[in-house]
Amino acid sequence: MLVDPIKVNLRTGKTTRLALNDIDARAWIADDTGALRIAICTDFKGPIRVLYRASEKAPWQTLAEYQNELSLIFPEASPIEPHWKPIGFAKDNRTLYVLSFLEHDKGAIRTFDPETKTFGPVIFTHPDVEPGDRLANYRSGGLGSRKAFYGLVFNPQGDLVGIDYTTDRAMTQWLDPAAAKRARDIDAALPGTSNHVVSTTADGKLQVIVATSDRDPGSYYLYDTEKETLTALGAARPQIKPADMAEMRAVAFPARDGTSIPGYLTLPAGRPEKKLPLIVMPHGGPFGPRDVWGYDPQVQFLANRGYAVLQVNFRGSGGYGLEFQRGGYRQYGLRMQDDVTDGVKWAIAQG
Repeated sequence: MLVDPIKVNLRTGKTTRLALNDIDARAWIADDTGALRIAICTDFKGPIRVLYRASEKAPWQTLAEYQNELSLIFPEASPIEPHWKPIGFAKDNRTLYVLSFLEHDKGAIRTFDPETKTFGPVIFTHPDVEPGDRLANYRSGGLGSRKAFYGLVFNPQGDLVGIDYTTDRAMTQWLDPAAAKRARDIDAALPGTSNHVVSTTADGKLQVIVATSDRDPGSYYLYDTEKETLTALGAARPQIKPADMAEMRAVAFPARDGTSIPGYLTLPAGRPEKKLPLIVMPHGGPFGPRDVWGYDPQVQFLANRGYAVLQVNFRGSGGYGLEFQRGGYRQYGLRMQDDVTDGVKWAIAQG
């Protein structure tokens, strides 16, 4: 079902249609003025097309066309093609930031000039994981008022200052020394938690920080960047006592074909780590999402009742590169299930 993009006035509730979706667009990207300039289009039967226009009055033109990933799950799949995905506009409202899989299995953040159709140099790539966070791309903030799409972190002036990625835990590669120092100062003041800016004033002087961990669902602080002070605002779930929660450990084990499979193991707090009843919690999707380190109420509930909980990022899980994700395509009950089973056997072997 095709839908038209609309703009909503949050004060009055008035809606304005921005475009008539007659191009099979499934996603849109606007520039800093709010003009829709990029459309990702598909009818799900054919390829995915990336369309671009120089202004809202300019005609759409095709920037790229690549295979629909959904077709790889079905027998009629065509050969896998290199591709890239647009993320958003830079502050010049011309340059695009893109996630490119043209030369990198794990993807690379680059710039792209849609007028000349040329790529800039690689800004960031990682040998083990993709940029961004497959589960937390909804998180807004970074160090500015924009969203951290695919892990891109901007300051209030619109400059790219960092890139998020997730190995065993959420990490950030800082591109700006000032942003890196500020992050180090916040981490020093809030040790043992993963700390992120989730809201900020337009000038960046005041920021709301959320501090989370595998045992803490989140505590919020107000950070004054000029005074360099943190003020506690409150806890997301004050009834949860982090000291009473169980630790989530990153693990990895060899599958039967030798592939290293990552995951997380949570053991009951205060109990011997031997001969525990084990529950396996596979994540959803199954293609694309992955489990991440952090507070999970279901996991903590089960650990509190004496169970060990194993979460396996089996092949097909996202974030580990195209080869790893595509390793799960058409593998329902086969390789995907084998990875989970091999995880259970590994846990048994650990006692």
